[in-house]
Amino acid sequence: MKKRTYLNAESKPIQGYSKKNSYIVDDERTPLKKYSLLPEEYDVFSELDPSLFTRMGTRQQGLISTCLLYMKECLLDFYNDRGIVCILPKLIETQDDEGTITFSMALSNFRAFMSFEGELGNYDAYYGVVAQTDEDSVSSETKKLTYENYETAIQTFLQILINNA
Repeated sequence: MKKRTYLNAESKPIQGYSKKNSYIVDDERTPLKKYSLLPEEYDVFSELDPSLFTRMGTRQQGLISTCLLYMKECLLDFYNDRGIVCILPKLIETQDDEGTITFSMALSNFRAFMSFEGELGNYDAYYGVVAQTDEDSVSSETKKLTYENYETAIQTFLQILINNA
């Protein structure tokens, strides 16, 4: 009787999305990173609806999904490179009557945010920081968020959070 072997079997790529927000699922990543779980200290997504990561019906939903998935990848890469250096606050989602979806993180003296205008708006998106510089003054910086600059924007957003957490 001939013994069966699977060593020469061709591997098939795994496709699909996990329902757990902390998992990274991207078919271009190495298999070891594909299902890596973010540590609790960096799992900023636990308060979010998991469908935000896969919705692509509108321009707004597509940019949100792209930004959140890239943010997960950046956090995982940072964790793999540097380990746990701080505890990040949870990302909080709010939506107004006009369909604008805003994600924000609050720390003791500032709030970082990403805002995506809805169908009633012009689909613009922004990211920025509002900071209390001293007891009586507040400063803010806002920049436009697009498909062309989302990687730089997410990296800047996370760097601000990590430096101030």
